[in-house]
Amino acid sequence: MSTLALLVALASPIHAAPSVEDAQAIWLIEAQRLPPIALTDFATREDPEVRARAALALGRLRHADALPLLRPLAEDADATVRANAAFALGLTPEGAAVAVERLAVEEDAAVRARLFDALGLQASADHLNLLRRGLDEAPEAARAAAVALGRHGMAKVEGVDAPAITDALAAQLRRFSPAPRRAAAFALARIGAVALSPATAAALSKQVRTDHDPVVRAFLVRALTPSTSVDGAAMVEAACKDLDRGVRVACARALPKVDHPDPLALLAPLLKDGDPGVRGAAITAVGGLEGVDHNAALDPLLADPDPRVVAQAISALAEAKAEVSLRNYMRPDQPEVVRVAAVSALDDVGQLTRLAIRGTEPVIRTAAAGRLLSLEPTLADALELLTASDDKVAAVGASLIADKPDPAALNALLSLARGSQDTDVLVESLRALAAVVPLVRERDRPTDALSVLVTRAELHPDAPVRAQAAALAALLGLTPPEPIHRPPVLPQLSEVERIVSARIFTDVGEVRVALRPDVAPYTVWNFARLAETDYFDGLRFHRVVPDFVVQDGCPRGDGWGGPGYAIPDELSWLPYDEGTLGMALSGPDTGGSQWFLTLSPQPHLDAGYTVFGQLTAGRAVLDQVQPGTVIRDIVIERI
Repeated sequence: MSTLALLVALASPIHAAPSVEDAQAIWLIEAQRLPPIALTDFATREDPEVRARAALALGRLRHADALPLLRPLAEDADATVRANAAFALGLTPEGAAVAVERLAVEEDAAVRARLFDALGLQASADHLNLLRRGLDEAPEAARAAAVALGRHGMAKVEGVDAPAITDALAAQLRRFSPAPRRAAAFALARIGAVALSPATAAALSKQVRTDHDPVVRAFLVRALTPSTSVDGAAMVEAACKDLDRGVRVACARALPKVDHPDPLALLAPLLKDGDPGVRGAAITAVGGLEGVDHNAALDPLLADPDPRVVAQAISALAEAKAEVSLRNYMRPDQPEVVRVAAVSALDDVGQLTRLAIRGTEPVIRTAAAGRLLSLEPTLADALELLTASDDKVAAVGASLIADKPDPAALNALLSLARGSQDTDVLVESLRALAAVVPLVRERDRPTDALSVLVTRAELHPDAPVRAQAAALAALLGLTPPEPIHRPPVLPQLSEVERIVSARIFTDVGEVRVALRPDVAPYTVWNFARLAETDYFDGLRFHRVVPDFVVQDGCPRGDGWGGPGYAIPDELSWLPYDEGTLGMALSGPDTGGSQWFLTLSPQPHLDAGYTVFGQLTAGRAVLDQVQPGTVIRDIVIERI
């Protein structure tokens, strides 16, 4: 079976593989983000495997014109085709309406799961009863329905907190299968404690102390915080003593929201926890407490021999708006992580602007620029950022103007955009121009220069730039040029499908992942290509969030960098379980070199970020990864 054939075999019957030529052609159409009409021939082939692959590609295009092609595929005689089409409906504008229609007649459990996925991706109050009833179905469908309800909770959909729904979710915790249990606990966490009836809240509070699954216990801590229906103090006291690190992290995060007579006493042992993630979460929690002496609790940590603890204490003190002298922690002899924390805690706009432009290290420049996004810099400050030699800082300047447009910035923005090929700079400067141009009298607009800029940007290889250019073109009343599609140079799928695993060597140990070229061939190929050119060697994990993710792949070391190009998303219904390898994004189709591994199940990431692998060895190593942990080598394995 070919790689692309495996795509639709994950939860469906297996068919003969499509021809090599068909698979390659569909992949190329998907990768270029061509109009859905380009897939018409494949969507109507006699071979069900070709139709199935075309259905998934149609969804990944995320274009309304795909809907007429997806509707008959959602009714296909073949269950595999229907499953792919069902998932694709969730990625396609207005696709949820078709999913609702299909749920009334679809009998296949795997297809129903994908239909529930689609409803979750397009949240609406009209879906709630369907999803509630879906909780009583087979485990795969029940999990999908529960995650979808969690997404409705995240979207604050009216009615999602009705007792009929929260009680039905709580009832899922009595199931034997772990997948729907965890999904239900996730949904309860996303909907929130205020929705729980007193009886349900009391039962869940007891379950925090007794459930055999630590993932469920951690989600329930979040679900019950804050709650007026249970003794929150007793619940967090039990959670803070839990043997599982994830539950202790959840406890630390819950404490600032719980009415407890002495939260610092509960946090005291967590501040000394042997797990660095738990300790970091506890330090952050202290910063969020009200009515306590933050300096008394956190100042001793400023002398800790571990610079990461010092940095966390600085951030917590800043969050609490407590007294802290930042000057000493910004000295060049301080560890980088400490200096970044100090810069990120500054409130002086002028000093931050100077650091953003003149800082000698990328991490300092972007820390300063990032901090400015949360303050109130003047137009003069933003214009000064536009002159920065660091593209990421200049992009922040444009972003500030986009959010607070001023016609005086027009020429500076135009100059920045005309002189750059950087994706971030172009996206933000075009966005800012779209905000500023309407404020300028039509006779004063440099129409010719804007037209030339838009024409050039509409031909940019990266989709986010083209999208912003199209928006500006529409604003200016310009006729968009005929799209010029430059087919990417892609290898043969038969070569990509041979890439099966990766060994990631760090300075704290080795991690192994099984790669999924069957699900995400472009992403796997890109990852392997970067690894085999030593791109990742020496890079540091720049983002570590306890019980959430570890992230690497930024050549700048600050999370703002990439390889200089973007790759298309390859979204699928594969879940973000513990140890899932995903592609980091800053928006649709913006992946490049940054990737992450999850430290616990994260259903809210499902179908939002490309899944391209799964941890197979080294879970204990992941727990030792901290900001600054270095990748020594990544070895790609083929068959």
